[in-house]
Amino acid sequence: MHTTRAGATWFYAACVPHVRDVLIVPTDPDPGFVDLPEWRTEPPAGWDGAAVDVGDGITICKLAGDEADAVMDAAEAAGENFHATRQWSQLQTFVREISDQEYAADPHHGDNWDSGHALYRTIALSRLIHDNAFCSEYAGRIIERARQPRKIVPVASLELRLAYRLANDRPWLTVAEAEQLARLRSADDAAELPDRVKRAFWRTERSAHSPYLSEAVTNTVTGLEALLKTELHQATRQFTTRVPALATELGLDPRAANWADVYGARSDSSHGSEIALFSPPGWSASAPPHPNAVRVVATALRVLRAAIRRAIEDEQFRAKFASDDAVRAAFPIRHEGRPRS
Repeated sequence: MHTTRAGATWFYAACVPHVRDVLIVPTDPDPGFVDLPEWRTEPPAGWDGAAVDVGDGITICKLAGDEADAVMDAAEAAGENFHATRQWSQLQTFVREISDQEYAADPHHGDNWDSGHALYRTIALSRLIHDNAFCSEYAGRIIERARQPRKIVPVASLELRLAYRLANDRPWLTVAEAEQLARLRSADDAAELPDRVKRAFWRTERSAHSPYLSEAVTNTVTGLEALLKTELHQATRQFTTRVPALATELGLDPRAANWADVYGARSDSSHGSEIALFSPPGWSASAPPHPNAVRVVATALRVLRAAIRRAIEDEQFRAKFASDDAVRAAFPIRHEGRPRS
């Protein structure tokens, strides 16, 4: 029996599904976020229906309302004969098209969401551009086959489940920032990052997944040390000398934080001491965090993120972290009137 061309086309379409991995950024539960001035001047990328390509098959767009609701419904826990009314909706969405070849090589139904970590990497890079809390809370794999019901498989992994941000400004990426993200991804593809930068990058991303400031400051300071520490001795001196020098080179205010206090907070937290400055409300009977606590951690994280981004984009700057000697030469420590490591 012979199969017609039309029949072969239908058979192929029925067997090879349209597959997309999606990550939805939800709106803020506080409806007042739409009153931010940027909502009118710099709206979320994709909000107007024009998707922004950021590379590797990933776009930032806005799904159709019913499809976005279906993904969010699939991702939320539900009880028996109960489903809570959601107080937020889609703000913007990261979508990665899964090619036929990629799906055919690993045709699972969703437990391999973002198996190549393309979305995870993209989200991590986006935080180097604008502080955000993008995460996989509302994410999943959409599988569509001809003449079959659509299937949406939620993300089982907790690696990217929740994220936190320290800024209190707009919670989205603009079109200009999405375009920056595309260029940053391309630069990251081409760059041979020193191990120091790779470790620092991992630490800054872990900081974004730290629900408490005591954890965030630990990851942030450790990330800065990954870049700048060259000796076991004089650890505090290395930090308090090199971090402000790094901030200056990045065009940031080196006096925006007391770096000795930042390093001391990390040390106290790492050694199990209670830190009143960084303890979250309700953690103990101690006083709530000092009003400057978030600002202090945010300042340190801003320096770390700016350094990693510059290292990805600028080969000469990246070379400063290629070895211990390179760090010493770029950020010398002066002792008794002469340079010393």
